[in-house]
Amino acid sequence: MNKIGRYLILLVLIIAAICCRDRDIIRIEDGLTFSKDTVFFDTIFTRIGSITKEVKIYNFTKDDINIRSIHLSKGLNSQFRLNIDGFAGNQKENINLRAQDSMFVFIEVTIDPTTDLSPMVIEDSIVVVTNNNIQYINLLAWGQNMKLFALESIKTSTWTNERPYLIYLNVIVDTGEVLTIEAGTKVHFHRYSSLVVQGTLIVNGTKDNPVYFQGDRLDDVFEGYNYQDVPGQWGTILFTDESQNNVINYAVIRNATAGMQIGEPSKETRPDVTISNTIIDNMSGSGIISWGSSISAYNLVISNNGTESLGLYGGNYEFVHCTIANYWDLFKNFSNRNRPAIVISNYAGYPLYNEENEEWEMKIFIADIEKAEFKNCIIYGNLEDEILVADTNIAKLDNCNFDYILKGIFNNPCK
Repeated sequence: MNKIGRYLILLVLIIAAICCRDRDIIRIEDGLTFSKDTVFFDTIFTRIGSITKEVKIYNFTKDDINIRSIHLSKGLNSQFRLNIDGFAGNQKENINLRAQDSMFVFIEVTIDPTTDLSPMVIEDSIVVVTNNNIQYINLLAWGQNMKLFALESIKTSTWTNERPYLIYLNVIVDTGEVLTIEAGTKVHFHRYSSLVVQGTLIVNGTKDNPVYFQGDRLDDVFEGYNYQDVPGQWGTILFTDESQNNVINYAVIRNATAGMQIGEPSKETRPDVTISNTIIDNMSGSGIISWGSSISAYNLVISNNGTESLGLYGGNYEFVHCTIANYWDLFKNFSNRNRPAIVISNYAGYPLYNEENEEWEMKIFIADIEKAEFKNCIIYGNLEDEILVADTNIAKLDNCNFDYILKGIFNNPCK
């Protein structure tokens, strides 16, 4: 057979295949392929929705595939929610997935509260039905009941480690009231939420069972990266001007905007806080920022903050056996740091909202540094100089001492 004859036979076969193909009858050789066969949600607090996860559905075959239905196995009783190829709903029918094409299914879950103290397991599956096949994507979530506080004022009370606590928006410890938090208790904060202490906060952690303050997201953000590494997830622990006799022992404070704000620049009276055996780590702003207040700290670690780790603006301070180490990572945290690990100053600018003009104004805070002593401390970071002492003749800056300090290149700025 000559070359022209072979081409004619090939052309006839191609035309016959096209004419005989019925697009209403899909011939599935390998079926659909999923990017994962199980979608897992780590601990989700009841009544608080999860992050959004995704599954990609691939059609690697040579033919279009008609997906008769994608739906949740438990239907209306499911605690999961779907978005199927842009459609927000838990069931979609008659989806034509082209050959060598793909589509997304997005999954969220909100877990109903129960009386259980221990974590619970929530299961379901995404059912994918084609003409010749039924396939499943497993859904699995850990649920945890918690005690929710939302826009509340707290009277004298004690929080125990029976179950986690979730703070939603600002929760206030009233003036003259005492909130005691016992060892092993976990306090979680929703986005933008803070604990405002107008009265007194007593944290009674232990070495083996510290008290945790952290965000309410415990899931992975994406593969290989989780919320334990994300700063700025919640607000701060704010000690207002009237707060007194605060004691924090064996606490771990992570991933807030500021670990603690002690005092308010626009107020005259100042709070006092004693901090010991505590870790403050990975804030998008300051580890501790203090406005003319009093801090006594022993065995304290403040690490990896987007601005200064420790900002002392006026006040009375003593830090013994403390580590202030700031290795804020530009590539990990997507921002650069230009503030040293420690800033000590008797003046500072701050924004104040003018309600009459309905705009923000810059004000100047001026207060004496009565004492700022650092003894047997480690001060390290990735900047050339990690200590800034800013003095003005308007206010005093007395008794600023650094004794037995370990630092890369250290010149005592208070001499």
